[in-house]
Amino acid sequence: MNVIVIVADTCRADHLGCYGNEWMHTESLDALAAQSMVFTRAYTASFPTIPHRCDCFTGRYGFPFYGWGPLPKDYPSLAEVLTKAGFVTQLIHDTPHLSRGTYDYDRGFAGSRWNRGQEGDCEFTRANDVPAPECSPEKNRGQSRAVINHASQRLDHPGEAGHHSMRTAADVCHWLEHNYRADKFFLWVDLFDPHEPWDPPQWYVDLYFPGGFEGEKVRNPRYGATDYLSEEELQWAHAAYCGELTLVDRAIGIMLRRVADMGLLDDTAIVFTSDHGFLHGEHGKIGKHTLDGEPWQLYDEIARVPLLIRLPDGPRDVHKDLLVQPVDLRPTILELCGVEDDPPLHGKSLGRVLDGHDVRLREMALSSGCVVDRSKLSSRLTITQEDGWSLIVGRAQDPLELYDLNTDPHQQHNVYEANQFMALELLAMFRAFLMYVGAGDDVAAQWK
Repeated sequence: MNVIVIVADTCRADHLGCYGNEWMHTESLDALAAQSMVFTRAYTASFPTIPHRCDCFTGRYGFPFYGWGPLPKDYPSLAEVLTKAGFVTQLIHDTPHLSRGTYDYDRGFAGSRWNRGQEGDCEFTRANDVPAPECSPEKNRGQSRAVINHASQRLDHPGEAGHHSMRTAADVCHWLEHNYRADKFFLWVDLFDPHEPWDPPQWYVDLYFPGGFEGEKVRNPRYGATDYLSEEELQWAHAAYCGELTLVDRAIGIMLRRVADMGLLDDTAIVFTSDHGFLHGEHGKIGKHTLDGEPWQLYDEIARVPLLIRLPDGPRDVHKDLLVQPVDLRPTILELCGVEDDPPLHGKSLGRVLDGHDVRLREMALSSGCVVDRSKLSSRLTITQEDGWSLIVGRAQDPLELYDLNTDPHQQHNVYEANQFMALELLAMFRAFLMYVGAGDDVAAQWK
């Protein structure tokens, strides 16, 4: 069995047609979903980008122990296990943090290809032909120079084919040409888009904002309340995100067509997922979290992620209402590959679920940044129970928020006051979880 995993950063589940969206153009992923099991209640766990990959590669929840940092070295990564088992392994990505510095997320892969230049990473300096800024500097997240560096790449990589997702897709096709006859391979494709800055070709933006726009184009918005943007600026920024997601969908379509053309569908498992979503005005905010100040709630728009799994002889167009998390990917992939795993895992294999069995994996899904020090949270813990209750917990001084997703899917009505017993029960379950995974008494004691 070959395995291809495709991750698209910052891809909201509710912006895909296969999750019920009726106005987005995501035809490639929708076609993949028609050949897959679609998990409708997949939730991120360790938040955001790098912690999520850590969960995937280790099969263990990272957020009870650490935050953003290198891939742990105390047990082998998913790629190391598969390489040792004789798989041809390859990482192809444009997510800057995987190979930058000492994060070590390419460890274990026999080959690693990084398309540089995302999120302000500068692969080629330009002092003579600096692009003009498109919005006021205070509307950008981080330094304006990062946005300029990103825009400068269009000079070196023009046209639609020059965008990162398309370049990464081309690398995937090139790699498949040289490896499709391998006895067995494991390919991890990591696309940073539709993460901001959003710079799809204009015709993709026009799909969602027809008629032109003459205002400030905020491609890399400052995370916070939306009151610094006009209503039209907010709508345009959302359209730019949607356009970039459609561009990513087209790039994924190119990869999937190459897989089909090479006759690999009969012996290849294909997984598509994301690490988190993004707020585009919901709850009065734009972004996904803040690095300073009050920690943000991980509402469903951020915490719920897409997960599609296509097997050669697996279920087709089956939507599964089951709580699943990124830690489940490692045991699932290894079971599909027939490879045993030594380290104890927090994740559960989805193998029996994909075989059609009615399996219950967990009572609750947990989404959070590092919880070791509750007073220093960068995002508020979300506990989502199997029956639809969702509890959001922050620092000790932050109010508890409780929502019934069955009747209030957009989490507009905090019902904590009328259901305090349920909230306290969920919090007790979380403390028990911390003890179960070995986070320690001192960590669990903070969450009372």
